[in-house]
Amino acid sequence: MLSKYHNDDIMHIKKIYLRVKDIKAMLKYYKEAFGFVLLKEDFNNYHLGPKDGSVLITLIDDPSIETHQTTYGLYHLALLLPSVKDLANFLVHYRKTSYRFVGASDHHVSMALYVEDVEGNGIEVYVDRPSKEWLIKDNEVHMATLPLDLNILIREANMDDYTGLPKETIIGHLHLHVYSLTNSECFFGELLGFKKTLRYGKDALFLSDASYHHHIGINTWVKDRNPKLPDKNQLLGYTLHVPKDKFNDFIDRLSSKGVNTMNAENMYYLYDPNGAFIFIEK
Repeated sequence: MLSKYHNDDIMHIKKIYLRVKDIKAMLKYYKEAFGFVLLKEDFNNYHLGPKDGSVLITLIDDPSIETHQTTYGLYHLALLLPSVKDLANFLVHYRKTSYRFVGASDHHVSMALYVEDVEGNGIEVYVDRPSKEWLIKDNEVHMATLPLDLNILIREANMDDYTGLPKETIIGHLHLHVYSLTNSECFFGELLGFKKTLRYGKDALFLSDASYHHHIGINTWVKDRNPKLPDKNQLLGYTLHVPKDKFNDFIDRLSSKGVNTMNAENMYYLYDPNGAFIFIEK
């Protein structure tokens, strides 16, 4: 299930880069909450992921940032697990900690748990339902926000030798607060090439590659019209995987639209509408 919408032939988010104020507290959280391990460390960058898995989140030590600010940038990052049992095991484990549990939802296409790290970054931990069960109407995938029965979910748990999220865990999607839905739809749709999968009311939009329910979510739910400067946002950036056979066309399309894609050490990057960098990886 994971490989169907997040393999080398599909455009998707692979890594998240977060500025953090208290690196010790944040490392402790990600290790205790998810069982992540420090896979690599360089200078003030701490690269985390599941044991024997891939780097999913990089924490950048930056005591100058402001935290717990609801502003343009990260709404939540989403960790996609392989199975319902894995989600149930995580729930049982997380409820034993003292960390903040925000809620749970049945989105029809998925079952999701919502938590926050110790600096207020939203995190969704979820599992997809089989795509054959998704409802498609008028070229849009049906997604809902319904209560998820945690008691039923917990019955699926099997905590024998639980050591954290499985090594197959990946970044399933990224959901952003944006200033303008129209401008951001043009950026992620017309420029990057994601296709709209659902317009959720007047203030949210979901986009994807290869008919996934969404690799990118954008919303204008922030009411504060005085955003922080990009260099103070907690979401520093993210890595976007582009299939090799589409990579040159992708770069050419951005150039033809007047988008400046910078190249540093054979890595292209640009900035999203919120000022977060996007590393383009093939």
